[in-house]
Amino acid sequence: AAMTWLGLFALRNGDYRVLLSPMDYNGNVCGMNNSQHGGVDMTEYQYLYPVNFYLAGVCVNECPTMPNQTVDPFTLITYSGIYSVRNNTSSLSKNVTKVADYGGNSSYEYECTQETCFPSILESWDSEGINKGYGYAFYLVDTTSYLKHCIISGKAVSEMRDITFGAADEIQGSIIDVKKSTSMIQEFYADIYTSRMYIFGFGFCLSTVIGFLFLSGLRIPCILPVFVWGSIFATLAMFGGIGYYARIESFSWQAEEPQRHTENEIFALTVFGYVSWSLGGLLLLIVLVLRRRIMLTIGLVKEASRALSSMPILTFIPVLQCGAIVSFVLIWMIYAANLATLGELKPVTLEMNNLRLTFRRYEYDNSIQYSAWYLLFCFFWTTQFILALGEIMAAMAIAKWYFSRDRSKIGNFMVVSCFCQSIVYHTGTAAFGSLIIAAVETISSFLAYIQRRAQRIGGRVAETILCCLQCVLCCLENFM
Repeated sequence: AAMTWLGLFALRNGDYRVLLSPMDYNGNVCGMNNSQHGGVDMTEYQYLYPVNFYLAGVCVNECPTMPNQTVDPFTLITYSGIYSVRNNTSSLSKNVTKVADYGGNSSYEYECTQETCFPSILESWDSEGINKGYGYAFYLVDTTSYLKHCIISGKAVSEMRDITFGAADEIQGSIIDVKKSTSMIQEFYADIYTSRMYIFGFGFCLSTVIGFLFLSGLRIPCILPVFVWGSIFATLAMFGGIGYYARIESFSWQAEEPQRHTENEIFALTVFGYVSWSLGGLLLLIVLVLRRRIMLTIGLVKEASRALSSMPILTFIPVLQCGAIVSFVLIWMIYAANLATLGELKPVTLEMNNLRLTFRRYEYDNSIQYSAWYLLFCFFWTTQFILALGEIMAAMAIAKWYFSRDRSKIGNFMVVSCFCQSIVYHTGTAAFGSLIIAAVETISSFLAYIQRRAQRIGGRVAETILCCLQCVLCCLENFM
């Protein structure tokens, strides 16, 4: 109920389109009409061209593509539009892109002139406007479109190395650092929404089909023992083959004339071969010791396959679980996408090389952040509840089949009866167990978030402690 209320609140006050579309330096969402909020109508300008390493850019109608001339140093994309250097005969800027008309809505105080942005081609990179990539102007370069962002192409970076005297490496590194500092809430939910087709296609549908085929194959005699023992012997053969190849290769290295490999490399390859053989031998000993347990496990799975033959409707339990999870995730993603847009646009002022640069970006207060964590907890709890309820239903049906004296009377009706009993008598058990698992997964996610912040500030000790805590929680989750 609380998640539903939170989702309805997000639907009423948020707008998922803000999450999927880039935002310019002045808070205008590219591809949307921002006039009702005092901004600019960007309906025809759906792409963001970054003007500096802060990724604060302007909306353009399309990302510039210039296969022949990847950099036009005489044309600059600025916060006030396109600036063309005097006496420049290039017409690239008119053909490859068009910048939105900010006009009086632009809150930025600087505009490009010959003195501030382009004293000369050699001095332009250090000028006030470009400011080594931290200003309010940037060269017109060849780009590729990715999620409505114009990304500088590799050829353009290489050509800019000649113009900026090696600053191309700084360009790539600075953009990566800025991407790491983006909001965790917006980045997480944007990634989930953007990759939704892969999640549904591979994470749900493909896994369901594979599981269904595997369960159906268990009914075929001799399939399970061949699969289990074949996997074991294939693993043993892999270790033996790797060790044999490493030893043969080390002998060939020793016989080289002239020598192309050092003694340390030959010694390391020899040790690697012995280690592979040792691991294979250790695995063989484990298999010999646990062979009866392995046979017992095969027997249990065989009994389960016989139960599937008596109650074939059991094979559709994963399909029902997948359908329930997909239905929930669709609703959850809509709630999450709208919640991620409830932040407040605030001006951010940064100073670099004596130039104060101002732009706007989303900031989230504590209530929105707590709501995001609660929504993530609801995701873990609900999905684990659906899985737990299916496991209880399947376990109850197979247990009743196994301990029944006359198995010929047991059929699909038993599964339906167990489904009703699970809903009536065991939903509390499933809810409580899934609650514990959801709590552990939420804590693990929070530690991962803190670990990421520790990496950003370079806290080695804190990062090590958090890694240890993550391992403990992972073991606890697997135990449960």
